[in-house]
Amino acid sequence: MKQLARVTALLVVLAAPAGATHLPQVEPDPSLSARDVVSIQIEALQNNDSPYENRGIEVTFNFASPTNKRMTGPIERFKVMVHSPIYEPMINHRDANYENLRVEGEFARLDVILKSIK
Repeated sequence: MKQLARVTALLVVLAAPAGATHLPQVEPDPSLSARDVVSIQIEALQNNDSPYENRGIEVTFNFASPTNKRMTGPIERFKVMVHSPIYEPMINHRDANYENLRVEGEFARLDVILKSIK
């Protein structure tokens, strides 16, 4: 059964993936656009276990805000959370569509629709 997961990203909502195929960045950088920040995280989660297990989750954690890291970390706890039923459809998803990018000052919002494997 196919599932669609809708993810709304507030610049670095869940955290952020890196290790993206065409965006090799694995940590935040001021030169990245809001769309790049989200794409890096989503692509890292899509290829979560490449080149090693849970790398996508680690990249996502790298992009998390300090407040988010305090609430969801350390990394081992974050990995367990992302593997929970709520977030697991994001892991190794098949496809992602990005819609409705809105930037207001220092904040950005981007809707992401994921097509999961299951």
